[in-house]
Amino acid sequence: LSTYKIGDAASKVDFEGTYRFPSGMMIQPGQVLVVAVAATGFREDFPQAAADLEMLDTDPGVPDMTKYSAWGKGDWGLRNAGDQVLLLDGSDRAVDAVVYGDGSFPGIVPHPGVVYGHSLERAPIWLDTDDCSSDFRDWPYPRPGNLPP
Repeated sequence: LSTYKIGDAASKVDFEGTYRFPSGMMIQPGQVLVVAVAATGFREDFPQAAADLEMLDTDPGVPDMTKYSAWGKGDWGLRNAGDQVLLLDGSDRAVDAVVYGDGSFPGIVPHPGVVYGHSLERAPIWLDTDDCSSDFRDWPYPRPGNLPP
């Protein structure tokens, strides 16, 4: 994953943030990585789960993502009303995107959004039609680090 980035900037010039995975970072098939903005805040919200990576350096025991200023000019911050999360490859091509509410990204149909406190989860996990309203569901019981049943 060392050349991959994740962020909420829909383009290189957006005032939102994108972060690169640490050097040597790998993920195995079926493995789940939890990326938190701040590992300490995540732990407060989800004491049963742990962050594998964080964007801000709040916990010395959790590896940090690196700010990637070639894509996006601001900081990470998802809006409740809508936004997008992009996974970029080593050439800065979007290889996956989640769009919800009033967020947008070319070629992706947004999910209508979720109730506050819920999460979006891909269900089934293998479905990716670029229609987030079909590929994702509003889930009332967030379970970070676990694949949907």
